[in-house]
Amino acid sequence: MGKLSRGTSKITSPDLSPTSKKDSEENPPEKRPSPLTPAPSSATISSSSIKKIYEIPHYTVRRKKLEEFFSQSINPLNYNKEINSPYCKLLISPSFSFNRWEDVQKLKNTSKSMGAEGLMIKHVDSAYAVGRKRGDWWKWKIEPETADAVLIYAQKGHGKRASRYTDFTFALKKGDELVPFAKAYSGLSNKELEEINTWIKDNTRERFGPVCSVNAELVFEIAFEGVNKSSRHKSGIAVRFPRIVRWRRDKKVADINYR
Repeated sequence: MGKLSRGTSKITSPDLSPTSKKDSEENPPEKRPSPLTPAPSSATISSSSIKKIYEIPHYTVRRKKLEEFFSQSINPLNYNKEINSPYCKLLISPSFSFNRWEDVQKLKNTSKSMGAEGLMIKHVDSAYAVGRKRGDWWKWKIEPETADAVLIYAQKGHGKRASRYTDFTFALKKGDELVPFAKAYSGLSNKELEEINTWIKDNTRERFGPVCSVNAELVFEIAFEGVNKSSRHKSGIAVRFPRIVRWRRDKKVADINYR
């Protein structure tokens, strides 16, 4: 029997921004909760205790210890939630058991709706390991999202790649204009990079130091893991782990996707 853990855990950093004058008057420093205030002694857990949990050789036993810790009404990783001040929040991923691969496949297909990249499959007798997981731990990711986008900016690389353009910005359609939505630098062969660099020399519109804008003609298929709203990007979205899948020589700008 296998054990599943969906990778949805996240940590939200404390808000350490300066307080306003009004806030200071209403909540004097000695009364205002601070993210740096130690957790109540009844809920503390030492680094040695955490290390002991890591060293437990069986996943099922280790998981039970973690669930017991997170089930506390107050714990050192989220101790100030009862005063409605979530400076620090750590969520534990849900765990599932299975006997048939068909059931796992169905569960994996729900990952996207849960905001996860897939499943982390762990052998019930596995030890906790750091770094890249192999053998007893297997990350089974869902297929990435893809979009056809046009190249609009190129930037020279660093080190050995400083002499040629290797970092590219791609755009989608938004009404009648093109808006940047992703920057990628991996996925092309050396031969393709040489061809693109030759093309850039004849199709550069403007230069901004190591960056240049180019004629919007070359279309590429871009893969990414997820999409989030973003006020920092003109497109209004930000994508995770964008990379180039292939050069779509068969497509023109009129064929690219809309934002």
